[in-house]
Amino acid sequence: MTFELSTKFRFAIFDVAGTTVLDEGIVIESFLDALDVVEPRSTKVEQYLQVIQATMGERKIDVFLKIFGELNKAEQAHEAFVKSYLARVKRGEVLAIPGSEALFSKLRNQAVKIGLNTGFSRNILDAIIESLGWQTLVDYSVASSEVNLGRPAPDMILSLVERYRRDVGHHLVGSEIVVFGDTIADIESAKRAGIDARVAIHSGVHTVDELTEAGASVVISSVADVVVK
Repeated sequence: MTFELSTKFRFAIFDVAGTTVLDEGIVIESFLDALDVVEPRSTKVEQYLQVIQATMGERKIDVFLKIFGELNKAEQAHEAFVKSYLARVKRGEVLAIPGSEALFSKLRNQAVKIGLNTGFSRNILDAIIESLGWQTLVDYSVASSEVNLGRPAPDMILSLVERYRRDVGHHLVGSEIVVFGDTIADIESAKRAGIDARVAIHSGVHTVDELTEAGASVVISSVADVVVK
């Protein structure tokens, strides 16, 4: 299935890991590194992994709070997660999903602004953008650490929309925005933000039915399946 991005859209907002950036287990590996720092050789790893899988796309500190139930452990784990993921970025393990950069270029040629939002912290997002050389491809970006509430709350999307308004001088309506994401949290966040076009990427984190039930307007296999008109 494809998604046709028509000229009515002025702003395209993308998730990062699993949507525009390849995630071949890197996020899970960084979670495992973090868990091992806080609870070495824990017998609860499988239980924790179930929580991690169910909360993909959410703010990482929030995920660790759900796992450990206490702030000190959550902060320690989050610090270890950031350290692990940044090391992977530095080693060149974080790559763009095929077709994502071509899509960005096509959108820019159509005067469509591009925004990124992520459950990662700002330092990870900055490292990804710099490593991939996306500084000139992305107009706006926001990390979950920069808003009051992470996904599934709409805060990140609303923050990007407000930045667009201040920059362009146009107040967008929901039908002029399209949001892409590969998790239930992405789709629920877009729905709560009043976005009509909620495009789910079937990366394998959730089933097609789960993404549809969460409110996806359409489910596609990859951003490479987006047709720009």
